[in-house]
Amino acid sequence: MKQKACTAAGAALALALSLALLSGCLWLCGTGAPLMTRWMLACAPGAYTTLPEDAYAPLCRMLTGYLRGGVPEFQYTLTSAAGDAVPLFHNYEQAHMADCRALFALDRQVLTVSLVVSAALFLFAARSGHRRPVWKGVAWGSAGFLLLALLLLLWGLVNFHGLFVTFHRVAFTNDLWLLNPQTDLLVRLMPTALFIRYAALIGAVWGGGTLALLLTALMKLRRTHKA
Repeated sequence: MKQKACTAAGAALALALSLALLSGCLWLCGTGAPLMTRWMLACAPGAYTTLPEDAYAPLCRMLTGYLRGGVPEFQYTLTSAAGDAVPLFHNYEQAHMADCRALFALDRQVLTVSLVVSAALFLFAARSGHRRPVWKGVAWGSAGFLLLALLLLLWGLVNFHGLFVTFHRVAFTNDLWLLNPQTDLLVRLMPTALFIRYAALIGAVWGGGTLALLLTALMKLRRTHKA
């Protein structure tokens, strides 16, 4: 019975570590202004957004600071030829970004909880004395997450738009994310190509970390079997 508990703890440890890695990647990508500036310029240049190139860096600092919780209001203003301050984002764009900031606050909570749970499960596993069942659980858990990641990857390769829309319908309880490129700067600044880059980076880091965990578990199982 104790061995089954250790196997379950190992699977839970794989879950907690995977969630910590995923939520950490999401947080760093969404709150990293230099990366966002570089990729936004590449995917949504000024010729498309009508935004001056020197405005991208401060705008991205505002955006990432807002998602991080350090900037109180999502808004950026430009000075017109007449010297007037012109706000760039509509009220509904601000409302959508408020929803996004709530998601990032949740992501930070998930990161904190998953790290605490990972530490607790690691201590439990280390003191249990049943290392093989623990590593067996870690192997099963990480393999399950890799299978899930593979299915999401295939979905994204076949129909990224469908995956993108499904994510938004699950993540948001309103339709504020349905913006118009003709009238709304936010969607022009963050086109599908930008999200594909972020998804590829996050998927590579998360998948690579989970694969490393699986390989470590298999190596440990092989060593304990020989012993």
